[in-house]
Amino acid sequence: MTFEWIPGQGINPDALARMKQHFHKPEKPPFEAWFMSGINYHTFFLEEGFEEDLKLVERCLDDYCIGIKCFGRFEEWVLWYQYLLPLLLPRFIENDDLFPTLINYFTNLYTKGVIRPDINLPEETQRKLARPDYEPGIFEEYPGFRDDILSTLPQVMMEGILWEDGDLSKSYRWYIDEWEGYWTCPLFSSLFFCLMYLTPEEISTWVASIASIDGELWRTLIKDWITGLKRFFEFVADPTSIQPEDIPEQDKRDWEPGREITLYNYLKLADIDWTGSWTVFNGLYTSRDLNDYIPAANIEAFWREVAKYPALRME
Repeated sequence: MTFEWIPGQGINPDALARMKQHFHKPEKPPFEAWFMSGINYHTFFLEEGFEEDLKLVERCLDDYCIGIKCFGRFEEWVLWYQYLLPLLLPRFIENDDLFPTLINYFTNLYTKGVIRPDINLPEETQRKLARPDYEPGIFEEYPGFRDDILSTLPQVMMEGILWEDGDLSKSYRWYIDEWEGYWTCPLFSSLFFCLMYLTPEEISTWVASIASIDGELWRTLIKDWITGLKRFFEFVADPTSIQPEDIPEQDKRDWEPGREITLYNYLKLADIDWTGSWTVFNGLYTSRDLNDYIPAANIEAFWREVAKYPALRME
């Protein structure tokens, strides 16, 4: 498919409708992510109108998202996410943390190498992962599922409510002020998502569309992310390049000798982390290999395309 970001052309309603058609409400409630003995279930999910308590639903999804990385890809957590995604995504404006939570959750469910393939995966999925020609990415839950995901989840950033006069809106509540990292959470999570899941060919049209958006706030944030992304890749490739003075005082404990350094530590040090991004890169079943998140071909394609556009060049 051709993937582009065009302000005002956000979530595809037809794609949402197809998801709703294929993913029905599970009969069993999801179980809690944290337990000491036995298993407790969140039975309120079976009640009529449960989705109206969006804050509670988002908090549960956040817990399950972490649970996947600590306990495995349990069927209940997969089925409920698939059912809830098309219902909740259009409501991202009602809860500031909902959208990044949905991004993080999807990433934890659909990344080869992040969840060990022998942990709580259906037999059909295990067979797919065992194939030598199988690439990291999205399982085709139904024909066209991948296209529907790309037409909805990462397209939230292009919803008309988020734009004003050709630029990211400063009147929307994701804009705080220039000192507090305005907009970085939804944008940075979306950018990382696209870098993970697009093909090199799709990255070409995506980067071209990014460069064509002529908004001051937009370009400032995009350049900040590109600069941070370069630092992130450098840190991962050569951790010895990190000097003690590079680490903020509040993060120094995470870098003490003997503590495990994860990709999240590098992401945060590069200042391109986002709300809940630590749930993607931490946990018992989490890969420490960048290639399990972003294919090398995607990284190469991204830098090749960025170099074509003066508007994207780092200062």
